[in-house]
Amino acid sequence: MNISEPIWKKWFAKHGGKLVLFARQQARYPDDAEDLVQEAFVRIWRLYGHTGEVSPGLVYRAIRRLAIDWARSIDRRRIREEKVILDSPLSTSFERNLEKTNESRHSFVRLKDCPKNKVRC
Repeated sequence: MNISEPIWKKWFAKHGGKLVLFARQQARYPDDAEDLVQEAFVRIWRLYGHTGEVSPGLVYRAIRRLAIDWARSIDRRRIREEKVILDSPLSTSFERNLEKTNESRHSFVRLKDCPKNKVRC
């Protein structure tokens, strides 16, 4: 490694791979693992990184806590969105209009199939 390389790069080169593997186990979605590692690393480095001696355990703990927070956030968002969908008058009126449109379409098809001399089929 280059001597002029920042301390955090050396530290991350040493511990980064293990942190990402741990984050993949903690995250609900594997794509979130790198984001978790980055967020946890930046938080811990800002607090303790000036010395260059950051314990990997602190970053592991931060990843775990962030993963829990993200999962809870996703759950809360899903619950809010489901509630809005259920409470929204637009969603039900849209469904009703769609049903009426389909019924009208089916009625028109049946009417087209009727013989011309009969009033009702």
